[in-house]
Amino acid sequence: MASQISQPWPLLFITLICALLISCSGESDASEKVYIVYMGDLPSKSDFSATSMHMSMLQSVMGSQRASKSWLHSYHRSFNGFVAKLTEEEKEKIASMDGVVSVFPSTKKQLHTTRSWDFMGFPQEVKRTQIESDIIVGMLDTGIWPESESFSDEGFGPPPSKWKGSCQASLNFTCNNKIVGAKFYHSEGNISYPDVPSPRDSEGHGSHTASTAAGGVREELMAYKVDNEYDYLFKIVLIGDSGVGKSNILSRFTRNEFCLESKSTIGVEFATRTLQVEGKTVKAQIWDTAGQERYRAITSAYYRGAVGALVVYDITKRQTFENVQRWLRELRDHADSNIVIMMAGNKSDLNHLRAINEQDAQLFAEKEGLSFLETSALEARNVEKAFHTIMLDIYQIISRKALVAQEAAANIPGQGTAIKIGDYSGNSNRRQCCSN
Repeated sequence: MASQISQPWPLLFITLICALLISCSGESDASEKVYIVYMGDLPSKSDFSATSMHMSMLQSVMGSQRASKSWLHSYHRSFNGFVAKLTEEEKEKIASMDGVVSVFPSTKKQLHTTRSWDFMGFPQEVKRTQIESDIIVGMLDTGIWPESESFSDEGFGPPPSKWKGSCQASLNFTCNNKIVGAKFYHSEGNISYPDVPSPRDSEGHGSHTASTAAGGVREELMAYKVDNEYDYLFKIVLIGDSGVGKSNILSRFTRNEFCLESKSTIGVEFATRTLQVEGKTVKAQIWDTAGQERYRAITSAYYRGAVGALVVYDITKRQTFENVQRWLRELRDHADSNIVIMMAGNKSDLNHLRAINEQDAQLFAEKEGLSFLETSALEARNVEKAFHTIMLDIYQIISRKALVAQEAAANIPGQGTAIKIGDYSGNSNRRQCCSN
């Protein structure tokens, strides 16, 4: 009888072991997180297999069976790295391996252009050094303008020793200790006109987002302003042939600077300035594009959201004036039908070389329904007036539309009305931005 009673014990012992195994397995799954293992540039070997290398690394840490379940994805086109589910202990082991630059959690971030530090996880209250040079930020976008002050490497030493990436310098792109990994990448692998295999930004979006995420702090940049510091944001574009002085008009208005040896703009640049217009704080975001024909492919993105335009010609070069018609046609094809347009005859300081009579230009402007001024970026003549006029006209259009909408709402008893004033209305609490 005693032997019969003792028989269930082995079965109970086996059951307890199974329960413990299940419990341990559950704890392991619960402690796993998805990590990205970054290993820098791809090896130059032709027979290199990213997946095989990454699986071998995982097997050395957790064994073959778990490695096949842990591995999720290998990067093998633009850089060397992989994604895997790891415990904290496994993550530390892989991070200490040769060739591993960093191991970090896989997360998704939502970019907020007026909250750049919070977006990066560095709120304003955190104590920091003036230059956080041990942090590397990676972005996929349309490129950057290396000449921008946001990407100056003044005060920066070389990248951290673990950094294994490289920067693609070219005829129109220069790397530095701030820009350490810029590269051109085409998802289809096909590069044809007008694409150029260079990391230089051709639309403006990449420079803006890169500056927001990791650019130097500059008070005039929109990315660093808080929402209640302006009532309206107007996007104004500068167009015209190459060499007419658009970039100097921009720098004269936004920074009160003039450069005699300025080079042709490559792609797109923009700057901002805030003014008072009839008691409202208005921020002008002014975009300057290259006038060369090879940059015409960027037009739709360049004009998107623009509410004002300054068409510039050189009073000493007749061809630039004759081309104004083509620029107007392009503007009207791509921009909003209500856009405010002014024509400016620049370089009025070179009156002795004049090729375009001011009266002829005035008649042309009246015929096309444009306002008109002659300007001199060199002597700062009429530059302020030109932009003030454009911004005042835009503001008055907005005010008229708001008034009409309010009157319409007042004539419908018992009903409220949602007012939408084009793509550029705003108020002190919620603003319509000038671009995507």
